[in-house]
Amino acid sequence: MSNVKARLGFRAKERDVIESGEGYQLRESLAQYKALFAVENEDIDLENA
Repeated sequence: MSNVKARLGFRAKERDVIESGEGYQLRESLAQYKALFAVENEDIDLENA
């Protein structure tokens, strides 16, 4: 598995290695996606209703 991560270089950085039935998968953690899609919730004003 380290050979595959070495070949992928920076693309494999910070990814989790998960063993599947026929091999391995590289997955990004959910925390990285939360930062991109986090939206602050605010009350709706009468003007926006």
